[in-house]
Amino acid sequence: MNGSAPVGGDAVDDLLAGVRVEVHPLTTRDLTVLDGYRLHGRIGEGGQGSVYLGTDDARGLVAVKVLHANWVADPASRDRLAGEVAAARRVPALCTARLLDARLDGPTPYLVTEFVDGPSLQRQVRSNGPLAGDALDRLAVGTLTALITIHRAGLVHHDVKPGNVLLGPDGPRVVDFGIAAPTGTVSPGASSTDGVLATPAFMAPEQLDPAEVTPAADLFSWASTMTFAATGRSPFHAGDEAALLHRLEHEAPDLAGVPQHLRSLLRSCLIKDPQLRPSAQQALNRLLEDLQPAGPPATPVWGTPDSGATAPAPPPAAAGAPDRRPQAVRHRPPTAGRRGGRRRRHSSKRLLAVVAVVVAVRLASGADAGSTEQPRPAAPAAHQNAPAAP
Repeated sequence: MNGSAPVGGDAVDDLLAGVRVEVHPLTTRDLTVLDGYRLHGRIGEGGQGSVYLGTDDARGLVAVKVLHANWVADPASRDRLAGEVAAARRVPALCTARLLDARLDGPTPYLVTEFVDGPSLQRQVRSNGPLAGDALDRLAVGTLTALITIHRAGLVHHDVKPGNVLLGPDGPRVVDFGIAAPTGTVSPGASSTDGVLATPAFMAPEQLDPAEVTPAADLFSWASTMTFAATGRSPFHAGDEAALLHRLEHEAPDLAGVPQHLRSLLRSCLIKDPQLRPSAQQALNRLLEDLQPAGPPATPVWGTPDSGATAPAPPPAAAGAPDRRPQAVRHRPPTAGRRGGRRRRHSSKRLLAVVAVVVAVRLASGADAGSTEQPRPAAPAAHQNAPAAP
């Protein structure tokens, strides 16, 4: 369910009845209507604000994220967020949740995105255990594709984690652009009240410092998230946050339990130096190569000129329409009733007649006993009178 159909009146109840995600009831502190969006329950909570399941007459089901006031408390913060919203609109919704609406200048700033009706990766793993096989591979491919589209829009997500990956009916979606920022800007974590805004168990080491954060940070977080998907834990799991941060900065990741074909790629994304990590596109290319079955490359289904493969037959022509399909060249033996066959046989007979005349003249010349005269060439008239082969 993507919530794209217009709704109104009693249809809202039917639409809400089909929702699969967990929806918590509204409290007395929650709004029920926000600029025409009806809020029906809380579906998420984070450092940037609360996410509600909403409905809109034009779009159906939507996700409404009400931001904390401190995110737009001053003009500089408001302008920064406005720039991020403008960049987020350029991100294709192939593997993300499309940004539909935003209002940052009112008393209640909010974002409206496409509603993805599926659990988060965090909830899925906690409830049903780690992913494996094709489900894990599809998750890795889909989330890398999402990062490619985000980075090409000039953004860094900053908080890739299991809670921000939704397992929708049509595949995984990377969501929550609440702290996404343009490439090359200072990490939002550098100005947060506790010093760290991204989730420590899945953040990159460089996000601990007030430094420029590049798309490489998202690759580190992606690899940590894939480790969680495969094992149920962070690659830097520890008993407390201080120990976790120490491991994050100084120790190698724990990839025990991760399938062998993913380990090399995840290890390269978890390198401490961001300049040594692959890009999202490079990581996807490597992953697709690793997923290719072992053995010699298969012959393309369309064949090659020397392969002997047969091209698929063209579709049949419509009834009553002239058949303009290219006809296959057929090599058939000549038949007696074909004009071309008769022409070829006549030409062969003429050629044999010419050869017979030449041979007879040479034999006659050689039969002259005691003659020392060299054999004479065949008379030109013999060639001129004989029909020439076509």
